[in-house]
Amino acid sequence: MPFRVRLMPEAEIEVERLYGWIVERSPLHGPEWFNGLVDAIESLRNNPQRCPIAPESPKFEEEI
Repeated sequence: MPFRVRLMPEAEIEVERLYGWIVERSPLHGPEWFNGLVDAIESLRNNPQRCPIAPESPKFEEEI
């Protein structure tokens, strides 16, 4: 059963900022980086346990 993966608004803003930073420095690699990030995020749909729980997880209400 695939899971639903959702980025928080703050993460979406940060991704856009990082993409702009990378494109400024390496215009040809920006899209490659972005596509790799999308692939990594999408892979969580079928394999959500591939990443460990974040060390800061106890500081939040939900497990991260």
